[in-house]
Amino acid sequence: MIRSMLESRLTFIVLALIGVLIGGIIRFYSFMNPDIKAVKASLAQNEAKPINILFVGIDSVEGSHRADAMALISLDLTDRRISVLFVPRDTRVRIPDRGWTKINHAYAYGGISLLKKTLEEFLGIAIDHYITIDYTGFVRLVDLLGGVELYIEKDMKYSDRWAGFYINLRKGFQTLDGNKALQYVRYRNDPEGDIGRIRRQKKFIEAVVNKLRGQDIAGRLPSLAIEAIKFLKTDLAPEQIMYLVSFFKGFDLSSVRWEMIPGQPGYIDGVSYWLPDLEKLEGIKRWILLGEKARVDEVGKEITVEVLNGNGIYGAASKVSKILEGYGYKVIQIGNADRLNYSITKVVDNTGANPDVAKKIVEILGYGVFSSEKRNVEASVTIILGRDMKE
Repeated sequence: MIRSMLESRLTFIVLALIGVLIGGIIRFYSFMNPDIKAVKASLAQNEAKPINILFVGIDSVEGSHRADAMALISLDLTDRRISVLFVPRDTRVRIPDRGWTKINHAYAYGGISLLKKTLEEFLGIAIDHYITIDYTGFVRLVDLLGGVELYIEKDMKYSDRWAGFYINLRKGFQTLDGNKALQYVRYRNDPEGDIGRIRRQKKFIEAVVNKLRGQDIAGRLPSLAIEAIKFLKTDLAPEQIMYLVSFFKGFDLSSVRWEMIPGQPGYIDGVSYWLPDLEKLEGIKRWILLGEKARVDEVGKEITVEVLNGNGIYGAASKVSKILEGYGYKVIQIGNADRLNYSITKVVDNTGANPDVAKKIVEILGYGVFSSEKRNVEASVTIILGRDMKE
């Protein structure tokens, strides 16, 4: 009888294990081979509207949890449009039942649900999904990719002994591992503050996307996505994440609309805030979230740059373009000038409306002269490299 009971229990355990195994196989198959139409429909209640996904980077210090980086990603699955709205963590908003304070306090007070509710009220939109990652997960994800190649635009140093966080980065081209990448996207100890940090976060995202396009990574995307899910907290199902990965695959970064909450730094009752410009925000919302064509006075026209080799030095235009991208400029064209014997580098304001930008580029490069002559080209600013170019 005892033997019969043992055999019965053993049979039950084996059957249970087989059931779990079959269920796992079915789940894995569904994950790797999703029903595209069903997955797409499950992402949003209204397919005619863009899907809004809140991305949050979480900083944990001494047991507390803060929303240290926030971005709203809007995806139009029909028109294949991607927009990203960065939210400075010091943005002054009204948190339900808490009053007026910094947006990053919402997560500390009530987690992702209160942060979502606060942003929905502030922006007047619905947020469909969320993704959060803490900085330990961020480091592991970057390491999983084998690091990210980036041009560090200046030396960056910062020390926070209380939080156990240190930044020590040197200017120049390098492959950032997880720890150095975290230092880069978090640095804000300069006059630009959060504005500079958001610009660097945008640049880092672009570098990651370019990395994912590489031949050595493209074939590993499914397995990388499976690993990445372990480091994320999200209300997206695995098959939804896989669909979104495929949506991003091969996407033209130049068509992505990037913006941040407009405003200016200021103090209220002795507390520093990012004070949003609500009038400009309305125009940006229509451009970023609704896909409308915004007027120039509603959304600042993006400065674009072309770099032309006028000195005959191999790779000169490519090198300078990387430096300018490190400072946040959008380089849309590199190539050769009409001749290769320019003695002095010229930085040309093609529009007549951006002299300060052109002069700033001269300052960044450390050589060349500003030129107000206009050229009939697409780029806002043209750089013609001369033999005065410095290594």
